[in-house]
Amino acid sequence: MGDSMDNSNDNSRDYRTNDPIEHHGGAESARPARGPTPPMHPIDEGAPQVLPVGRNTLGVVSLVLGVLGFLCLPLVGPLGGLVCGIMGARREPRGVAIAGIVVSSLGVLAGCVVVPLLVGLTLPALAAGRKAAQHAQNTAVGLDAIARLESATSHGEAAPESLDEVYGSEPQPVDAWGTPLRLEKRMVDEADAPPEWNPGEPVYLIWSAGSDTIWDTPDDCVVASKPPDAALQLGLPQFGW
Repeated sequence: MGDSMDNSNDNSRDYRTNDPIEHHGGAESARPARGPTPPMHPIDEGAPQVLPVGRNTLGVVSLVLGVLGFLCLPLVGPLGGLVCGIMGARREPRGVAIAGIVVSSLGVLAGCVVVPLLVGLTLPALAAGRKAAQHAQNTAVGLDAIARLESATSHGEAAPESLDEVYGSEPQPVDAWGTPLRLEKRMVDEADAPPEWNPGEPVYLIWSAGSDTIWDTPDDCVVASKPPDAALQLGLPQFGW
């Protein structure tokens, strides 16, 4: 019996000796110290979310129009680009819109110089081209009237007194401003006629009423004559000379 008690004491002692909790002085002393637990905050579902930045279409249009203003759309393109740039600067990203505003502003300034210069160079060229076209038209109808007049007098018929007799039932020729031409038959003294003119023959002059379309005004002019230099020899106004 004594042996059994000794064995139980030995087992208890060994158990206590091998227990890590008891070996280190109890459960409380064996547990590591913990700090205060941080508070848990609920997820704020209303917090703003960062969205990816898109493309500023108005800014791109502003930049494109500003560049086109230097290439093929002076003043018109930059004005449109300036408006689009101002509108595009109200949204992100603003960089391309600001670039469009700068380029378009430069285009507007350049257009204010280039456009008047182009107009100043173009208008005289257009006026000269229009006058050349009018001169060609008047000369063509005048020469046609002279050719018909020569054909009518080549058969020994009486010299016509007006273009009505020359054209008959055909439409009367008109000048570049839509006014019917007028035929004038004029007799010239032999003393005043050049040597190459046939003495005693009348001079035929085809007149235009000019740009004001009113007869007997300073802009009336001769568009063709027979002989060809009759208007020049007589000192009459001629269109285009």
